[in-house]
Amino acid sequence: LQQLGFDVCGTEPSAPLRAAARELTGVEVTGHRFASLVGDDAHPGPFDAILTGWGAWGHIVRPAGRAQSLAALRRRLRPGGWLCLSWPMDGAQPGVSPLCIMPGGSVTAALTADLVAEEAAVAGLDVRHVWERGYPHVFLQRGP
Repeated sequence: LQQLGFDVCGTEPSAPLRAAARELTGVEVTGHRFASLVGDDAHPGPFDAILTGWGAWGHIVRPAGRAQSLAALRRRLRPGGWLCLSWPMDGAQPGVSPLCIMPGGSVTAALTADLVAEEAAVAGLDVRHVWERGYPHVFLQRGP
């Protein structure tokens, strides 16, 4: 994206991954956590696009936390800007559990593309594309 003329910034809480990202991309990567992106004093913005890391969206396990995060991310986007969310697996079992135990033992939100799309619509984001293989992704766009 930098080579195409976009300003790019990143966050990664893991020091080794942050160093690797800087080395491989030349992008300045801060040590902030996802929560810093949704805070009032976070990165400058507004952004043309925000991409959450592979599977990161599933780590926000409370629906209220996802709603708050979606609203804050929407505010960080320019009108027409893009938001890409991904989660580890399409593991929701409606009416059974709001959580999913991953093979490695970590706990994530049990999300489906339909649930993420519903939550995004409430936040004023339009679903433009859903990818449901491997790590599911949803591509959302902020309206005017």
